[in-house]
Amino acid sequence: MPQIAKVAVAAATYAIDKPYDYLIPQGTDIAVGMRVLAPFGRGNRVSEGVVLALGQGVPDKPIKPIRSVVDREPVITDREIRLALWMRERYFCTFYDAIRTILPAAVWYSYREMWSLTGEPLPGDLSERETAACRLLQDGPMERDDLCAALGENVGRVLSVLKKRGILQMEPQGSRKVQDRVVQIACLALEPEEALERMERKKKSAARQYDAVAFLAKYGDAVVQELCYYTGVSRQGIRSLERAGLVSLRSQEEYRISRRDYDAAAEEITLNDEQQRAYDEILAQCRDGRPGVTLLQGVTGSGKTLVYIRLAQTLLGPGPVRDDPGAGNRPDAPDDGPVFRLLRGPGGPAAQRPAADGAV
Repeated sequence: MPQIAKVAVAAATYAIDKPYDYLIPQGTDIAVGMRVLAPFGRGNRVSEGVVLALGQGVPDKPIKPIRSVVDREPVITDREIRLALWMRERYFCTFYDAIRTILPAAVWYSYREMWSLTGEPLPGDLSERETAACRLLQDGPMERDDLCAALGENVGRVLSVLKKRGILQMEPQGSRKVQDRVVQIACLALEPEEALERMERKKKSAARQYDAVAFLAKYGDAVVQELCYYTGVSRQGIRSLERAGLVSLRSQEEYRISRRDYDAAAEEITLNDEQQRAYDEILAQCRDGRPGVTLLQGVTGSGKTLVYIRLAQTLLGPGPVRDDPGAGNRPDAPDDGPVFRLLRGPGGPAAQRPAADGAV
């Protein structure tokens, strides 16, 4: 009877997220908690997934088979799978995304052993299998898995002996499966004046390339995508400038979380007459401890947010603010601060007060 695996697929969005049935090919060892590669969607695009359950049965319609197995053993337990199910219901994410947050970061790294010859002369006392391994490596480095496929699973002892004798060398390589985004940066390879002078005679025949050089000369280094957007030059045109020795390209990682200067001082806010009246009214209400709600009414861009920011700077910033102990009806009620007193009120419906412009 065919074996069927229920798989949480990475390519499934939240709207269609569910365990999908896949046929397990004969001779394939799969356990719950292993990662697999399986076709998904109409285009059968290969996507990664995690096996959630195994079963046997005759499907009522044709199902797709699993392409390959990523792991040699399970990377997640049944208990963690139940946790992922709870996370999916709690945080409205896909099953795969929940599992991904549980798995350690090392799971998303790929590790491989690259074997190669050291260049030393081959001795004449090599065994048949040792000679076969050296012949395979004469065409270049090979992965351990490829050597195992060609010479058998127990080739590890042969490689270890050859390494000890100085005939082979092994270089471990590790890489992340999900890399940071890499962008290309364009910059002038010459001084700005020299680059513009060399492009002067092509100002009409290659106007876009001239504009790109002029842009770099004026503003400095730029991302290739932005350079193409602002000047209209194509990527092929940028490569032509690189071959001509006018522009140099380099790759640079772009971090998903950009660095920001959170210690920068806030800009001084200057309120107009209407904003100042609203500010004074709300500030007086807040400092007097009078409960109520104030609504600022105005079109988009009229400056309502500036009033809120200015109030926050005054109430939360340094300086004396008169706080009345007990924001509620009880005399022993804790004081939350002027902002919370303004929004909360002393129990019961908050009294509405008119704003400076008469709106409520």
